[in-house]
Amino acid sequence: MQLIDEVASYQKPTIISTGLADLELLRSLVARWEQISSIKNLCFLHCVSSYPVPEHQVNLRAIHDLKAVFPDLTIGYSDHSLGIDAARLAVMAGAQIIEKHFTLDKNYSDSRDHQLSADCAEMSELVRDVRHMDAMLGEGLSKRPECESVAALAIRRSIVAARNIKRGDLIREEDLVCLRPGGYSPDEINQLLGKKALENIIEGGSIKVDVDS
Repeated sequence: MQLIDEVASYQKPTIISTGLADLELLRSLVARWEQISSIKNLCFLHCVSSYPVPEHQVNLRAIHDLKAVFPDLTIGYSDHSLGIDAARLAVMAGAQIIEKHFTLDKNYSDSRDHQLSADCAEMSELVRDVRHMDAMLGEGLSKRPECESVAALAIRRSIVAARNIKRGDLIREEDLVCLRPGGYSPDEINQLLGKKALENIIEGGSIKVDVDS
């Protein structure tokens, strides 16, 4: 752990790959780190230390597990597999950082690193795809997409007249039906029942009532 102590002492953002490490070791590392530096400075990259990693052993579900066990850390993926599919899928699994070896020529030598590295075309494709996927992942349920907010008025059903209603009539449940667009939301029906119509309302028209009636 002396190396961890030294690196943590610089108080800088630090990336650590998890290859060959189990959760017990990672928890010990985090506990040691927190004694010296902010946990916000630490990032774990899920990594399988095999060159190349067989695709059936990439184990991208480990990204989800790391995020659950270490919610305050940035979690990413260090890819040693052939091609760029695993790196792309890691983004969908929640990876916030992708590390991929890079080479100008996969056939430059017999070194295993060249074979599992991305060349110029693959790296360009990976960067483009990651940016597209990140945009499509969005912000979760915390924020409604802007396009949906614009469409909500036209798409959502609202309460309208099920028949012609005369001014002064008391609104009954059978007088109402839910159709598109605009007007009172279906969950506001109790605010309408027993109220007087403010004007003549034709079948299918928006409901206007005297809220004080």
